[in-house]
Amino acid sequence: MSKRYIPQRISKAVQEKHFFECAWCGTIITDRHHIEEFSDGGKHSIENLILLCPNCHRQTHQGQISKKELLERVNLHKQGDRISGSIFLQVTKRKVITGGSTFIDTPIIVKYQEENIIEFQKLKNGKYTIKTKFYDINGRLIFWMNSNRYWSAVPFIVESERSYLFIKNRCNPQYLSIEMENDAIKMQGINFLGGNFLHFTKDSIKFAGMDYSMNFKVSTIGGLVAFKF
Repeated sequence: MSKRYIPQRISKAVQEKHFFECAWCGTIITDRHHIEEFSDGGKHSIENLILLCPNCHRQTHQGQISKKELLERVNLHKQGDRISGSIFLQVTKRKVITGGSTFIDTPIIVKYQEENIIEFQKLKNGKYTIKTKFYDINGRLIFWMNSNRYWSAVPFIVESERSYLFIKNRCNPQYLSIEMENDAIKMQGINFLGGNFLHFTKDSIKFAGMDYSMNFKVSTIGGLVAFKF
């Protein structure tokens, strides 16, 4: 039976491979993680181990960072290629006005194929955190936020207060704006999904050159997904 102890030479090689920083978000406090879980037969090997910070390690075990994403990342990591941070947005109600519609208690606002692009995650205290992603026109993940923590692979502006969040790509038109007014959240933004242009305001939503506003012009309560493409 394999022992859980990771040999020192393997541990050191993994740390050096990932520049002593989290391979997912760039934080310098790290744990070692088996991509193929040790309990499932995963080996203590350089190929199967990756450095993650405690937060990313926890989110991986919670399924918020997938095995597929780690496998794609493990050999692409370059020193300092992701800058991490966090926001201080406090969402207490989930009534969202966007795309010409109003959604109440709808956790997933934008879904592309099987991937949640904008999502509200409910905490035990009844408040919500934000999950979102930005892709470039070639389909490369360049910004990731989960549980109000984020990393960026290209220069982004991130501004937040208790009732406001603004994320903007410095070099391209992509952005996400969330503003809380009274009992509602007004949301608008620009992103690329599968190489196609997505643009949504509080009054309309357009994707891949088509206007979907009339298709979704409703007020719904308790649905799982607002917009799926």
